[in-house]
Amino acid sequence: MNEVIVALIAVLASAVTAFATYTIAKRTTSGDVATSDAATLWAESQDMRKELRDEVVALRQETATLKKELIALEKDNIISHAKILSLLAKINLLEEHLKEMGEKT
Repeated sequence: MNEVIVALIAVLASAVTAFATYTIAKRTTSGDVATSDAATLWAESQDMRKELRDEVVALRQETATLKKELIALEKDNIISHAKILSLLAKINLLEEHLKEMGEKT
């Protein structure tokens, strides 16, 4: 009879251990975010996503500003090129005029 009691205690202890293991495993791997370390990880990932969204918005605004500046600089560059071409044309005319004056004398 002692052997039966020892066997029953062993079976009962195994069942309790299995139940405890199952309960702990279920808690740490459950889909409920608030029941495990997943809650902390979820909150951190939410913060990271918000930071990244904010950074994307800021970078889009900066990109728009830089595009506007680039357009203005390109316009200024075109104007400068036109002025340079005009000055080169005047220089050519003056050189031709000097050449004609040199030929007349």
